[in-house]
This record gives sequence, structure tokens and C-alpha cells, in this order.
Amino acid sequence: MTQRDNARKTTAKKTTPARGGGARTARTSPAAKASGQSSAARERASAAAPKRTTGRSAKARQGGESTFIYIVSLVIFFFSIFALVAVVSYFLTWREDQSIDFDSFFVFDPLEARNLMGRLGAVMGNLFVGRWFGIFGICVPVLMTILSLALFRIRVRQMRKSFVSVLMLMVIGSLAAAHFWPESDGVFGSSLGGGFGYYTAGWMDTLLGGLGTDIIIL
Repeated sequence: MTQRDNARKTTAKKTTPARGGGARTARTSPAAKASGQSSAARERASAAAPKRTTGRSAKARQGGESTFIYIVSLVIFFFSIFALVAVVSYFLTWREDQSIDFDSFFVFDPLEARNLMGRLGAVMGNLFVGRWFGIFGICVPVLMTILSLALFRIRVRQMRKSFVSVLMLMVIGSLAAAHFWPESDGVFGSSLGGGFGYYTAGWMDTLLGGLGTDIIIL
């Protein structure tokens, strides 16, 4: 019995530190959890910081793009007003203005433009009216005005429909003016439908005949 008692005491001594160590381990686990939570919070904060920076940079980029579009819209709008006055003036002074072209634009020339917008207005009028669409060349500055208003975000859907309608009027009107009034050769330096209408209507007359061209235009 004495040996058994000694063995039990020895076993109790060996197991007592293990229990104490287990208790210490249980006491240190909440601290480890707290440190883990704090490190996770720091990671979330560091991950959220780039998102804020990215959002600010995106807003700045959008602001820069809107400013650029606004400036482009203003330039197109004022240019369209200039072109509109130049075209209307060209209707009255085309005989004098058609002698001024791109070749003599940047050199000294004693010929003076009669256009209200000067030599630049004469060159633009001769381009839009004489070489392109004739009397319907006035649609070119109208298209530029519609484009500038669309860039300003003013009734975008309505402006799209107006742009397409004016574009079709310009092309078909130029063809019709040159085809149905062939005796107007020489007006605006080409025809009532301009150079585009004159040559395109002539090509269609040769390919389809006069009746075929009438059907397509109408």
C-alpha cells in the first residue's frame, strides 16, 4: 500500500503543472483574439483607403472631361454662327467670293472679299455652297449648331433626330436642286445644288436615266 500511495503522489505532482499550464493557456487566448481583431481592423482600414483615393480621382477625371466637352461645345457653337453668316453672305456675293480659294488664302492678293466674314468667310462659303451642297450648304452650319447643343446636353434625343433630318435634307435637296433645275449651271460656280449635287445627279442620270433618278429622289 505504501508503494501505491507513493505512485499516486508522484502522478499528482506530474499532472499538476499540466493543469496549471492549461489554465494559463486559457487565460492568454482572449488577448490573442483581441490582437487578431485589431490587426484585421487595421487591414480593413488600409484596404478602404485606396478606394477613397480612387473615388476622388474618378470625380476629378470626370470633372476634367466635362470641362473639355464644354469648351469644345463653345468652340463649335461660335464657329457655326460664323459659318452661318458667311454662307448667307455668300448667297449675295458669290461672284466675287468664288475667286478666292485656299491657294490664295495665305498669300497677298489684291482681290478683296465681299463676304461679311472676310476672306475666311468667302472660302467657307465657296466650300459649303459652291463645291458641296449649293443652296442647301446652309445646312452645314445648322448641323454644327445642333452638334454643339447636343454636347451641351440640351434635349439630346431631339437633337439626334434633328441632326439626321437636316443631314438628309442637305443631301437629297442638293441632288434635287441640281437634277430638277439643270439650267442653273454656273450658279454658285457650279449649280443650284452645288458641286456635289451637280456631279452626283449627272452620274445618276447616266446610270439610271432621268426617270430612274426622279423616282429615287422623290
